[in-house]
Amino acid sequence: MKKEFLDILPKLPSHYCRASTSKLFLEPAIQNMSDLFTLYTHKCEEHSRKPLCRQILKEEFDKMNLSLFHPKKDQCDTCVGHESGNISDNEARDEKAADKESAKNCLTEDYEGEKVLVITFDLQAVLLSPRLNASALYYKTKLAVHNFTIYNIANSDVVCYVWHEGEGGLNASEFASCVVDYLGEHLQYDTFILYSDGCTYQNRNVIMANALQQFAKQHQKTVLQKILERGHTQMEVDSVHSVIERKLKHVNIYCPADYVTVMANARSTPRPYVVKYVEHLFFKDYTKIGHFKSIRPGARAGDPTVTDLRCLKYSPDRNCLQYKLRYSDEWSELLPPRANKGDGQADEIAPALYKQRRAIKDTKYEHLQQLKAVIPADYHGFYDNLRH
Repeated sequence: MKKEFLDILPKLPSHYCRASTSKLFLEPAIQNMSDLFTLYTHKCEEHSRKPLCRQILKEEFDKMNLSLFHPKKDQCDTCVGHESGNISDNEARDEKAADKESAKNCLTEDYEGEKVLVITFDLQAVLLSPRLNASALYYKTKLAVHNFTIYNIANSDVVCYVWHEGEGGLNASEFASCVVDYLGEHLQYDTFILYSDGCTYQNRNVIMANALQQFAKQHQKTVLQKILERGHTQMEVDSVHSVIERKLKHVNIYCPADYVTVMANARSTPRPYVVKYVEHLFFKDYTKIGHFKSIRPGARAGDPTVTDLRCLKYSPDRNCLQYKLRYSDEWSELLPPRANKGDGQADEIAPALYKQRRAIKDTKYEHLQQLKAVIPADYHGFYDNLRH
C-alpha cells in the first residue's frame, strides 16, 4: 500500500524546484513528513488496510527518489563546506567573502549613476491552481502558475509577469521576453544594469545573451548583466515573493487569474505591484536571434565555463561580448558574433515562440476536471477550455 499511495500523489518535476537534481517533489500542499504520514494513514483506513510505521514509509519515500517541496536558494559550496568541516582552505573562503563584498559595492556604485536603471529579477517558486484547503486536491495534479518578478532598485517599483503552463513554459525565451519587454518600457535610460542569481536555464545562457544584445543594438543602449555569487543572492526582489506568500495564506485560489488579484493588492506603499497576466503570444523565440553561438569564456578543458561568469556587457557599438569572472576584474572580450549570413542584425525581430496555447497532459486535464467538484461553477469554463 505504501508504494501505491506514494505513486498517486501529484509530483513536480525538478525544474520547478532546482534544475540540478533528478528528484521528483511532492506538491507544496504537503509541508512535512507528518502531513504525509497522516494522509497515508487516512488512505489506509479508506481501504481497510493497516498502515505501516512512519519509518517504513520514509524508506520507501527515499527509495522512490522523492522529496518535499521546500523552495530555497542554492547555498554556496565553499561556505557549506566550511560549516561542515570538509573544507579548511581559508584562502578560498576569504575569496568568496571578497566576491560577496565586491558585489555589494558594485550595487551601491550602480545605484549612484545617472540615466542608469538598476533592476533585480527572479522567478517565484511555482504556484498551483486551484489552491484550496480540500482533501481532494492532495491526489490530483494542478495547473502550474509562474510569476517572474522585476524590481526597480531606485524607486521600489515592481512588475510581476504571470502566466500558467497552458500559455508558456520555463525556458530561456520566456524569461528573456519578460526582461526585454520591461526594458523596452524604460527607454528614457541609457544604461541598464540587471542583477540576478546564476540559474543557467533562466538567466545565464546564450539565449538571454542574444536577446539582450539584440535590445542593446536595436535601441542603442548599454546593458550590464551581473550574476550574484551562488549562496549569496539576497535580492530585493525576494522580498516581493515573501509578501505575496504571506498574502496567499488562508486565501482560496480557484484559477490563475485569482493570483493576479492577490498580487495586485499585496502592497499599497509606495505603490501597488504592477501585474501583467500574459498569454502565449507575448513570448518571443530568442533562439532565432543569432548574435552569439556560445557565451562560454573558454574552449578547452580546464578553461572557465558559463557558470564562472559574473558580469556580461552588451554594447550597441561593439561586435563582441565583454565579460568578467570576478566583479573586480577588468573587462575581457568574449566570442565575436556568429558569422552566418543574416544572423544578429540590429533590425532582426524575434518571431513568436508559440503559435497556439500549449497543451497540458491528458492526465492533468482529467484531474482538473475532477477538481471542478470543489470549484465554483463560474470557474469551470476556464478548465474546460485548456488545450490538452
